[in-house]
Amino acid sequence: MSAPGTELQIRFASAYARNGGNAKAAAIEAGYSEKSADDLGRRALESPIVHELIILELTRQRARAGVIGLNALIGVAESDKAPAPAKVAAGRALLEFAGLAGSSKDLDDSRWRGDGSPAPDYRSILDAFAQAAAAAIASPKSLQ
Repeated sequence: MSAPGTELQIRFASAYARNGGNAKAAAIEAGYSEKSADDLGRRALESPIVHELIILELTRQRARAGVIGLNALIGVAESDKAPAPAKVAAGRALLEFAGLAGSSKDLDDSRWRGDGSPAPDYRSILDAFAQAAAAAIASPKSLQ
């Protein structure tokens, strides 16, 4: 970032990123006068410093959202109370996040384990679990 920005610019950028892009509301929240908030909000958006501050805040928000989402997926995958299809979906998402599974287009033979053998096809394994879970739900007698 080229300059740190003033306290008002920082508060404006944070409010603007949080509220989804309403410059007037962000200006008011930042502490600008309500009478001039519309004009000052527009002017703030023209500043390269404010633009950089907004991008920085959006990047922070994205990182926080990713952590929350990842923790939620881990919680579902580890939960004894979660239904099997939800656990499989969470497991698949976690494997894809870790780069260990993905669409066949994403995976190729260049991914190898440390011993030189190809990595397991986790997607096929998860698909098999999902099919077994779906079959068990469709036919509860098979669980007895």
